Amino acid sequence: MNATVATPLDRYDALKDAVQFFSAMYAGQTGILELRTVPLQQTLEQRRIAARLRDFVPVVQGRFDVQRIDRFMKETTRLHMAAYFGVALRTPQAARDRKGSAPYCQTLTVLFVDADFKHLGEAVTRKRLAEFPIPPSIIVNSGGGLHPYWLLRQPLDLQDNYRDAQSILRRLAKGVADIVDESVSEPARILRVPGSFNFKKEYGEPRRVVVEQI
Repeated sequence: MNATVATPLDRYDALKDAVQFFSAMYAGQTGILELRTVPLQQTLEQRRIAARLRDFVPVVQGRFDVQRIDRFMKETTRLHMAAYFGVALRTPQAARDRKGSAPYCQTLTVLFVDADFKHLGEAVTRKRLAEFPIPPSIIVNSGGGLHPYWLLRQPLDLQDNYRDAQSILRRLAKGVADIVDESVSEPARILRVPGSFNFKKEYGEPRRVVVEQI
């Protein structure tokens, strides 16, 4: 599929996928959903564009402003820029300071693994995930890997337990996908928004980020 330019129907489907995903991720929760992109090149203009598109969307009892998510996804698609979100809900201070690093992480509602196919290959990655004793609640195909998520009955308070959450994520990544790169197992991690596109040049045609299971 030629996905370099999204049609209105593409955008509708993209928004539908994102809303369904975020609704499951943050059901009943309150915090700040960080939406972030990255510059295409490290030029002043590109950094300004990325800063302008970055958004901190309030989530109140699982409800959020769908129009802000729609706007973010349309703009990143139009500019061929990646659409990411902060997995952990951020604190209100994150929106004021426009930062999403560890001190600004409030609540982790899921455990997750960023399983790039480059590591073990797609077949082995899928086999290991299928054999894991606890099946994930959500699986997202990022276009170049899988992002499985396990919904937590009791979210983790990252203001008090960041290191504990970090340790759990690292052990999970090792168990599920033999990942030892600690940088991809941070509670502050940003991952791709379902419904968006993966524009990595190595793929040629852009690849849709899709929810395989929810």
